[in-house]
Amino acid sequence: QMFGLELNDLNAYNLAYLGRDNLDGRSVYVISIGPKQKPNAHRMRTRFFVGKVWVDPDNFQAVKLEGITEPQGKQRFATFVTHRTMKIQDVFAPTTTFADDVLHFPNKDVHYRISVRYYDFKRFGSRVTIVEIDQPL
Repeated sequence: QMFGLELNDLNAYNLAYLGRDNLDGRSVYVISIGPKQKPNAHRMRTRFFVGKVWVDPDNFQAVKLEGITEPQGKQRFATFVTHRTMKIQDVFAPTTTFADDVLHFPNKDVHYRISVRYYDFKRFGSRVTIVEIDQPL
């Protein structure tokens, strides 16, 4: 449900502008996202987000995601909705993820419902020092 899109992965996706929408009283862009190539159910290491993203027009950050993870091989995924409304130093963090779907397996269907609330996000920081060593250890 926390499927994220990385900037360096965007070349694998087709993006299409769907127009504007009103979300919680503000105007946002709606973008359709799907993989350029059909996901291969036999190659489960490569997963894709298929759905829509609502983007704030002022800072171009995602404020809502609705979609599903593909491909679906033996494992099934529900369509989920994630809202990103918590602002931490000008970055939108997720506040809720919700899914209520029927997962279709070969022998039976399973009703899947999940509701997640995120809170207490804190800014994470670290310091890194790179030292060149002449001789291998």
